[in-house]
Amino acid sequence: CEHFLAYSHAAIRSGQISRAATFYNNFLKEKEKLNLPEHRIHFYRHQINNHLAKLNGEKDLIIDNKPLQLVKEGKSVD
Repeated sequence: CEHFLAYSHAAIRSGQISRAATFYNNFLKEKEKLNLPEHRIHFYRHQINNHLAKLNGEKDLIIDNKPLQLVKEGKSVD
């Protein structure tokens, strides 16, 4: 997942959006040819669709965008 995120950002910054879209589509086709469990294929479809949407400017992909909050002794949040 993180590799796809980096690849999508690099493609957008370098103007290689169509190349990245081709890569993602080919990647998904190859995964669908394998005899993988359906939940695995669904995972790949979901990830690829999110990254294609990111390349098209339709979606903002952020990993862990919320700041972490520490819980002290299971009672309070800083």
